[in-house]
Amino acid sequence: MKERFGIHSIFVKQLICFALGNVIIVLVMTAIFLNAFQLAREEVYDRMNAQSEYYLETLDAQLENIYNLEINFFYDRRLVFLMEERSSLSDYERRDALLSLEERLQAIQGCSNLIQNIYLFIPNTNYMITPSSAGRMQNEEDWALLDDYMQDNVSGLHINENGMYFLEADRHSISTQNYPSHIVSIILSREEIQKTMQTMIKDETSGAFFYRDASVILDTGTSAEYLGSNILSLLKKDETGIYEETQRVKIGSESYLVITKESPSLGTFVQYSKEAPIMYKINRMKTFILAAWLIILAITVIFILYTQRLIHTPMQHLLGAFNRVKKGNFQEHIEEKNNSEFAYLYEGFNEMEDRIQDLIQEVYEQKELKQRAELKQLQEQINPHFLYNSLFSIRSKIYREEYESAEELTELLGRYFRYLTRNAQDYVELSQEVDHAYCYARIQASRFAARMEIRLAELPEEMQKLKVPRLIIQPLLENALEYGLGDKEENGLLAVSYEEKDGRFYIHLEDNGSVTEEVLEKMRESLQKGANEKGEVTGMINIHRRLQLYYGGMAGLEIKRSVFGGTCVTICLEGEGKDVPFADRG
Repeated sequence: MKERFGIHSIFVKQLICFALGNVIIVLVMTAIFLNAFQLAREEVYDRMNAQSEYYLETLDAQLENIYNLEINFFYDRRLVFLMEERSSLSDYERRDALLSLEERLQAIQGCSNLIQNIYLFIPNTNYMITPSSAGRMQNEEDWALLDDYMQDNVSGLHINENGMYFLEADRHSISTQNYPSHIVSIILSREEIQKTMQTMIKDETSGAFFYRDASVILDTGTSAEYLGSNILSLLKKDETGIYEETQRVKIGSESYLVITKESPSLGTFVQYSKEAPIMYKINRMKTFILAAWLIILAITVIFILYTQRLIHTPMQHLLGAFNRVKKGNFQEHIEEKNNSEFAYLYEGFNEMEDRIQDLIQEVYEQKELKQRAELKQLQEQINPHFLYNSLFSIRSKIYREEYESAEELTELLGRYFRYLTRNAQDYVELSQEVDHAYCYARIQASRFAARMEIRLAELPEEMQKLKVPRLIIQPLLENALEYGLGDKEENGLLAVSYEEKDGRFYIHLEDNGSVTEEVLEKMRESLQKGANEKGEVTGMINIHRRLQLYYGGMAGLEIKRSVFGGTCVTICLEGEGKDVPFADRG
């Protein structure tokens, strides 16, 4: 069966359908998982992005406010009074000015918990004021501190080994020691800034840091600086040299989701979070999807094996039995042990097999007997009357001393009966069949020369070797003479001609007898039904059936109106006939 049906078998189609179904299920589950994974990742990115934006906006606003307070401090007129040692201030007023500046520094420090300390240096008068003290610089450490701050010649935020601080100086007026007239340095607390960063960090799997001047300046933990360097080395930049906002990097076996933002004050802000803990539930979904697919696959395999045993195996037995019947083996029966629908099918098949065998034998015997009976009856119809009439014609010719004509008639009569008695073959060459028919026609033409004319065309050479059933032309000539021209007292005509068209061969037998259209139609119906209106199988019907059996459905007899006004019977022949067993040649 596999060789017969191949990929078109039901079992193979079932396998293909189940395979396609499993592939579709896997693809759909995979698409759902990947989509859920992507949505979860985007949700994390959105949350981290919102956190970082809010945090940076708040932090930058605080730093900007601190820097503005530092700048506004320079507009305090009390600074001018303290810049000169010989000013007109009394000791009380000087002391009051120092305390007022100290209180203002305290107020600035109280504005933000990010401010660790504030230094106000007035080099001309050696004053150093902080939120907690106001007085003159008494030792070298105070001047060294001033020198450390003055190494940065630029105003603004500075981050170095001295810490994080805002520096602002009045560079328009220079003291006698070549220092600006007054310098303000607001020291920022790293610890406080790191505490604000900790508010965004939920656990040890996430962190954040600031990157500026090729180093990590602030981070949220002991491992953040190490991770910061590694993450930064893997981050991608856009065409303008700025880090892409959302990225995914892998360090070792761990993957990190990363958000980068730019801060005007502190540089690049990077927030990161381990992917695995966030995607834990999604990854569990992957396990469930895999388990579900394995269960579906197992059910599919079990179902295929079950249907293979329940349906396909019995079907193979049935198809094998049909194949044996096709080869002519009607002896082997099939059995089904289980009381299923196939048991009923097998039983019906076995009965059909027995019945077909009986019918074949019956048809064989019936057709053989019928054909022999019909042929014998046809020969008996032809032989007696024709023989008597021919012998009387010969006697008359001898009596009239027409010896040559009598000799010719005797020769034709001998050839005619020799064909009938000695040729036992069922199929002969067309040239032999035509010669026999022409013998009959010439004998009849000799008898009825005064009443009719018989025109016999020469058989074309390409048709001479065609194999045809015996006695297909002479009975038609006899019918034409008896029924078509039987009433003709004179000017009767019977013509035989040949034609080849589209690979098929035609023999036309035409007369000019007087036949009605109704009679022609009845003759056509008899050919189609296989019997006349009385249920008889006539010689014409017998010839038509034998031609169809030998050549196929396209061969046989056609009946129409002759160009001479009578009946035209056309014998249609194919190039080659079929090798039909004797029992099938009706």
